[in-house]
Amino acid sequence: EGDKTRLAWLLLTPTMLLIALVALFPLGQTIYQSFTDARLASGVAPKFVGLENYRYLITQDTAFRTAIWTTIKFSFVT
Repeated sequence: EGDKTRLAWLLLTPTMLLIALVALFPLGQTIYQSFTDARLASGVAPKFVGLENYRYLITQDTAFRTAIWTTIKFSFVT
């Protein structure tokens, strides 16, 4: 029983590592970019802006607040 479990983990490990790389690398890059003023295809190096992007979303972007509220209502109803 123990040998089968060990073999199963040994065979699954490369696939799990690949999936983690494919999923976690883009997620990490997205989180990092959310703290910068990066613009797509601008050719300008992004600068770190900290939480400024999030402050803008919460305080000034009404479309974002509407989307969040809609998501909360949808999640509650479903």
